Amino acid sequence: MSQSVVLKVIEAANLAAADANGLSDPYVKISLGDGKKWVSEHKTKTILKTLNPVWNESFEMDVKDTVKQSIRLRVYDHDRVGRDDFLGESNFASFHKLIQGRDNDFWLPVIRKGRMEGRIHIQVAPRGFGIVLKPVTGTAHHLQNGVWKSVNYTLNEAHDTFRVHQASGADVATISLTTVTSVETIPAGSGLASDPDADLIRSTIRLKSATASWDLDFDTDDDRQWFVELVESLGTNSKSSSSSDASSTQSNSTTGKAANAGLALSVDELLQQYLSADVNRDGMLGLDEVKTLVRGGYNFRLPSKLLASLFKKADHNKDDKLSFPEFCDFMRLLSVRPDVLSIFESKLGKLSDDAEPTMKAAIFAKFLKEEQGLTSVSDAEVARIMADAEEGADSAGLSMYGFANYLANPKKNPLLDPSKSVVYQDMTQPLPHYWINSSHNTYLSGDQLKSKSSPDMYKAALLRGCRCVELDVWDGPSEPVVFHGHTLTSKITFREAIEACKQTAFVTSDYPVTLSLEMHCGLEGQQKCAAILKELLKDQMPYPFDPSAPVGSPESLKGKFIVKAKRNSSDPDDYKEWKEQGVPASPRAESNAPAAVAPELSVIAHMGTFHFKGYNDSGKPKYVFGCSSFSEGAAVKLAGNEFVHHNRHYLSRIYPAGNRVDSSNYDPVPHWNSGAQIVALNYHTFDRFTRLNHVKFLENGNSGYVLKPAPMLKSPPEDIFARKSPAGVLRIRIISAWQLPRTASRKESDEMDLNEKGVSDPFVRVAIVGAKQDTRRFHTRTVYNNGFNPNFDQTFTFELYAPEVALLLLEVWDKDKFSKDDLLGSAGCSVTAMRKGYRAINLLGKSH
Repeated sequence: MSQSVVLKVIEAANLAAADANGLSDPYVKISLGDGKKWVSEHKTKTILKTLNPVWNESFEMDVKDTVKQSIRLRVYDHDRVGRDDFLGESNFASFHKLIQGRDNDFWLPVIRKGRMEGRIHIQVAPRGFGIVLKPVTGTAHHLQNGVWKSVNYTLNEAHDTFRVHQASGADVATISLTTVTSVETIPAGSGLASDPDADLIRSTIRLKSATASWDLDFDTDDDRQWFVELVESLGTNSKSSSSSDASSTQSNSTTGKAANAGLALSVDELLQQYLSADVNRDGMLGLDEVKTLVRGGYNFRLPSKLLASLFKKADHNKDDKLSFPEFCDFMRLLSVRPDVLSIFESKLGKLSDDAEPTMKAAIFAKFLKEEQGLTSVSDAEVARIMADAEEGADSAGLSMYGFANYLANPKKNPLLDPSKSVVYQDMTQPLPHYWINSSHNTYLSGDQLKSKSSPDMYKAALLRGCRCVELDVWDGPSEPVVFHGHTLTSKITFREAIEACKQTAFVTSDYPVTLSLEMHCGLEGQQKCAAILKELLKDQMPYPFDPSAPVGSPESLKGKFIVKAKRNSSDPDDYKEWKEQGVPASPRAESNAPAAVAPELSVIAHMGTFHFKGYNDSGKPKYVFGCSSFSEGAAVKLAGNEFVHHNRHYLSRIYPAGNRVDSSNYDPVPHWNSGAQIVALNYHTFDRFTRLNHVKFLENGNSGYVLKPAPMLKSPPEDIFARKSPAGVLRIRIISAWQLPRTASRKESDEMDLNEKGVSDPFVRVAIVGAKQDTRRFHTRTVYNNGFNPNFDQTFTFELYAPEVALLLLEVWDKDKFSKDDLLGSAGCSVTAMRKGYRAINLLGKSH
């Protein structure tokens, strides 16, 4: 009978950036083989300008040997000029896990030189082989206190939860098969049973998890074997063993711990790294292969004697090779974190080398209350946190590995307060009360003179949370085009740009997106733009414009596109007197000439643009929802409390100076401090200022809107920047980092075998930015030859006069003695959204 699989390549996430614009053009080559010979090669289509491609393509391949063969997926970046860049590969060798009649779903790590460079999502459907699901109920025999007892079992619909119960229906136990760490088959006659009918028991299945052990038998050999295969297919940590193979059982029982010991890797990810490091394809790892993995994949120069010692401890079979369970043990030993161990010991007292102590619930609760600031945490919440960190810890206590999995895990223990990582602010206030995540010349992928324009740049910006994008619109041969006028930048059509915006505008955030039109078209071109906007956006635009309506809020404009453009405002009778609205004088229209703006465009321009003539402009205002634009230099001259007051009612857009032809950015902080809402940056340039922008808008659910602090919205606003004494003190202790990336220069040096250059020399810059008197920057010491687990342990103190606008920016750099230091990653948080205590935070890389 022929065997085959249908492989569906669905998508990938967080791939490496290979192009200068911080993106890639990824495609996948798929082949089937045994590690020596690869056949049945297929190729997906290329998805342009993205790190998160979606393919949704299926391929069928004949499988001759489900044990020896595997599927290899190699990801490349398409290059129109030179050779395509290799982004990494994944291997699927889990044919034994496939269930017939299902599209078996897997996320695999993409590995390059032993390091994960993203993930790829596939589905595999077997044809002619695989596990056949059986009826979900039956009878088993459970060994309890030396006596065999007959019990019923029920499998849930997904066949991943095994419920053991009495005939009456009363539960005996519920076992999650995905948490089983080992499956032993113990032969009959091993003396396990004292029951007189024990001779009826042919052999026993022993299931082990981190917290329990179950001995089971089934009525038939077929049922028993089917159950073993099912557990092995579903259990991420499971592997069959016999009672005579004690070392394998021991290693396998720690596999789950290895995944939680600080590496932030699942067992499948560890397996991928194991396979990637197996250069000679013998199914085992020798010492040299492990050395290469540690140095190249983990960015760590571990002393040879120490590495050899850890290797020897993990080599339970004493054959100078590591099997996969032994490799997991090695990773567990390697990942013991001195920083976490120190905190763990401080709560329990000094530990002996042989002890495996646990932190009980009472001690952990005290830690949460006194160190982590969770003063009102309940016993139930303590139990939940412990169980989430380590299976069974709520009753047995947290091991050091479980404690590390809580403390050093950015998902379980984030710096950003979880209550502020969602939309928590009042979103019903007028739009001018918010800072708005904004982009300048969004269509460009490089410099301002000759770079490529692309619709994908709109998609990328919107997916990152941007809520205001810019379109420079010009008349084209047949339809309006978007490009940087009077330069050599390439052109895209206005329609392509709007279509791109429509596709991704409300994926990351539901709140309104402003289309900032810098209109250079004549009347006919404007009419075409208006027609395209109406055709594509339909009821997603709040038009026709109603001048009598109050200024909209993010909530009232949810799911809407706001068109920002000049309005034809020649008829003052169309507008309400502003005195009725109780607001001060407004900017005036740039042009009152009716011919300057096509009526078709004017009626859909919900946000009108106005020329700012000063705070005391006594001319009658023409439009409630108005926006003035300022170059970065002009805006700096306006900075002060008067400008803060102005920005309570009107929108201000700041844009880079015209001489920034390299697409460099200006410092956005002074403009945020002035209350300017739309501080537009060159989103495609990865620099300190776009990193600050990321930190600024991380809170409030990455919605793209952050409410200004209450003192800035008072009438008149409180001048928080003129305070004479600090409002508080912030102390930040930088303890350690974990699994830092290597820069391109380090990787190149490693490829040339320049031993002293292949590993990072990290240090951390710690900065507070905000009010001028608050802005300070420090840096830690440099830890040489260790990008794997550098320990800094230094404390820095900041006096804060205006904590309401203060941002924490952490940047990890690679020290270079001969050239400019290289950025390894950055992170940060609004000071008012931070939590006290020991916290973990993910670093943002250039490709993100």
